[in-house]
Amino acid sequence: MRPVKRLCRLLGIIAAQSFMVFLILKNPLCAKQLQTDSSAVTLQLSFADAAWDGKTIPKGQQCLEYGGNGASPPILVNNIPPQANKLVLEFSDATYKPCDKGGHGIIGYAIPSGSKKITVPAIPGQSFDLPEGFNLIKEHCGADLLMQPGAYIGPCPGLGNLYYVTIKALYESPDKSTSQLLGIGRLDIGTYTDDPSYAFPATITINSKYFFFFHNYYVEINGPRGACKYYDLLRSFTDKGYVVVSQLRNQNMDPVHYAEEAAKQIHTILEAGVPSGNITVSGHSKGGVIALNVAALLQQPDINYIILAGCGINLLAKMYPDPLLVNGKFLSMYANSDNIAGSCNPLLPSTQHWFSTRELVLDSPKGHRLFFEPDAIWLTHIEFAQ
Repeated sequence: MRPVKRLCRLLGIIAAQSFMVFLILKNPLCAKQLQTDSSAVTLQLSFADAAWDGKTIPKGQQCLEYGGNGASPPILVNNIPPQANKLVLEFSDATYKPCDKGGHGIIGYAIPSGSKKITVPAIPGQSFDLPEGFNLIKEHCGADLLMQPGAYIGPCPGLGNLYYVTIKALYESPDKSTSQLLGIGRLDIGTYTDDPSYAFPATITINSKYFFFFHNYYVEINGPRGACKYYDLLRSFTDKGYVVVSQLRNQNMDPVHYAEEAAKQIHTILEAGVPSGNITVSGHSKGGVIALNVAALLQQPDINYIILAGCGINLLAKMYPDPLLVNGKFLSMYANSDNIAGSCNPLLPSTQHWFSTRELVLDSPKGHRLFFEPDAIWLTHIEFAQ
C-alpha cells in the first residue's frame, strides 16, 4: 500500500502545481508584466483642436445620456522615446472616484515606427467601433450605471466635474507579454456643466443682498438632481431678490477648508462696502455645520445665518466650531419629526451677549428631508433679519 500512497501524494503535488500555473497564466497582471522605469520621460501633451482649451468641455462633447455625442479630443503627443511602440490613453473623472484612474476608458494606440511626435485621433464616444490603430484595453465605467457601453465615454453628468487623460508611452514586446514604461504625461480635458452658474460674482454691488448656501451630504453623494432639489432651492432664494452664491462639493472636500474659502469670499464682499446685514449664510444638515464654521471664522455680529436642521447631528459632532467663537444673527429651523438633527440651543446659548438667535420647530412629517425642496413652511422665514 505504501507505493500506492506515494503515487497518490505525487499526483496530488503535480495537480496542485498545475493549478497554480493555470491561475498565474489566467491573471493578466502575471501574464503581462509592466516594467516601470524611474527614468521615464515626461510626454508633452496638447490639444490638436482649438475647440478644446482644457478648461470647459466644448458643447456637444458630453455623453449621450446628457444630450451629446461626445468624442475624445484629438491630442498632440510630443517627446515620445524612440523605443516606444504603443501609447495607452487612460481617460478619467477626477471628481467622481468610481470613474477615476481610467474609468472613462483605457485604450491603446500603435505608434508609427520611429515617431517622436504624433497626433492621436479622436475616439468616438460609447462605441466599440474604434478607428484604425486603436485597441480596447478596458471599457468605460458608465455601463455599470446603465449608460450605453463602449470604449470611451464623454464627460457626464454636468456637475462641474474635472476630466483628464493620462497617456503612457510603452515598449511592448512582440508577443505582448511584457511592457516597459518609457514616458508618461497628463492633460486636463476640462470641466463640464449644464447647470446655471452660482459662482462668486465678478462684480460686487453694494446695495445687493447676498445669500451663501451650503448643500447637504445627500447632494455630495447623489448630485443635485436626486431627491434633494438643489437647483430648485437656489432658484427660490434668487426669486426673493438675493444674489445667490453656491458651489457643489464632493464628499472628499474638507468642510473646515470649505468654510475658510467661503469666509474669504465674504470678506471680499465686506471690503467692497456691502453692509454685513445684507449678507446671509445658510446651509442644510452638513451645510449648516459649514455655515456655523463660517460664523466662527468671520465673527461679524450683523451677518445673518440660517441653520436648516444643522445642529445636534451626532455623526458630525467633531465638525462643529467652538461656541465661544461663533458670532452673528441666527435663525435655526428643524422639523419636529427630524430624528437626525435638533436644537441649536446647546451650541448657541441665548445667554451669550454677542449674538442673537431665534429657533423654529416646524410641524412637518418630512423629518430631515423637509429642506430637500422649497416649502412655504420654512421658506417664508428666511428673511428674518430684514
